[in-house]
Amino acid sequence: MTPRRKARILAMQMLYRVDIGKFDYREVLEDFFKASSYDSVIVEFASVLFEGAIAHIDEIDGRIREHASNWTVERMASVDRNILRMATFEVLFLDNISVNVTINEAIEIAKVYSTEESSRFINGVLDEIAKRAHLPHKVKR
Repeated sequence: MTPRRKARILAMQMLYRVDIGKFDYREVLEDFFKASSYDSVIVEFASVLFEGAIAHIDEIDGRIREHASNWTVERMASVDRNILRMATFEVLFLDNISVNVTINEAIEIAKVYSTEESSRFINGVLDEIAKRAHLPHKVKR
């Protein structure tokens, strides 16, 4: 497994913990990395994804809501919702990552942590978000 995949999984898990447990995001970030022995590259990328998704959660959820036909963000399975949040942040805000790579990574994570049906759903939503996104505000990392 690549370091970036590990980082994406960690970011999704941290988002899930905030979402389900209603924990403060700073506590989650500190707890995850305090006890970890992850390489600094993994920690840094996971932090960027997690903190970025948290910082832009309203815009991200709005985009997801807009492109998830017949679904509200609140009705989605929490794992799927948080994979979408993490990947939507990547698509909208990180300039140095191919949209196709982001979508493929989200699909692969969904196959492991959710269902095959979820992976198709995530693919469809992210594909629509990417197609309709105006991306001039992406930042380089």
